[in-house]
Amino acid sequence: MNVAILLSTYNGEKYLEEQLDSLLLQSYQDFVVYIRDDGSSDRTVNIINQYVMKDNRFINVGNSENLGCAASFINLLRNASADIYMFCDQDDYWLPNKLQRAVDYFSAIDPLQPTLYHCDLSVVDEKLNIIQNSFLQHQKMSAYDSMRKNNLFIQNFVVGCSCAVNASLAEFVLSRIGEQHVKMIAMHDWWLAVTAKLFGRIHFDNTQTILYRQHQGNVLGAKSSGMMRFIRLGLNGQGISRVVSFRKKVCAQNKLLLDVYDKELNLEQKKSIRLVIEGLKENSSIADLLKCFYHGSYMQGFKRNLALIYSVLYTKKRR
Repeated sequence: MNVAILLSTYNGEKYLEEQLDSLLLQSYQDFVVYIRDDGSSDRTVNIINQYVMKDNRFINVGNSENLGCAASFINLLRNASADIYMFCDQDDYWLPNKLQRAVDYFSAIDPLQPTLYHCDLSVVDEKLNIIQNSFLQHQKMSAYDSMRKNNLFIQNFVVGCSCAVNASLAEFVLSRIGEQHVKMIAMHDWWLAVTAKLFGRIHFDNTQTILYRQHQGNVLGAKSSGMMRFIRLGLNGQGISRVVSFRKKVCAQNKLLLDVYDKELNLEQKKSIRLVIEGLKENSSIADLLKCFYHGSYMQGFKRNLALIYSVLYTKKRR
């Protein structure tokens, strides 16, 4: 099976070479790396071109317009062709067995069923020293619990760099979303995951095959979920504004689900999505939010749900 590794870069000169070298050290070698730079102002593009020159499996798709993370990865997905698509961040480090484990899984299943595979990650510091063996444990989350409930409508548990999708899922998604839809997608990995949950399947591999680097320049990362950090953000108002912004993004994405997949969704799925929208919309009530929770759409972790409840009370008080 051939694999397309999709890499979107942005001012990633510090760690990019180490990541690209880790791809070359994979035990499974039937892959092509499609790279799209999202408007870097540092040496990132020069580094990309060096690898393009020395190995024809690296392809610079060009177009360095700044689209943002989700749109850049969707653009890459449209420009690649493969049996399996894997998403790659510029600052991590892939262990040698990452591709092989994904390929082994996809080789054993029906290729016509839209499927997403994802693995666990080891959280590391800038020098790749282990901070926490398991990303999901670090975040106090369970992939298995999320798959049994409706958590994915309200909280993503799939990290983009950990996931792989088959051609069936990629084609299902790309045939239904256009450029006008991408701005309403919270993140590309989340959209792929919720689509797979609704119309295919998700497989979780609890093996850590990525070193997930944490540093000051992370676009996204593994933030601590400690109580003191939660209280501090809440007291200074920063946390509330983030939660309100998060609610808007989740509502927009769920409205898009209803729009794009209107003909494929069954009545129960539509009900679940509408309850999320009602529970998180700007003028929602505590009753609306609790109804959403009761139907199985809630976040993993007491503090995360408490933050949603507090934000609803806060915005209601200000109206």
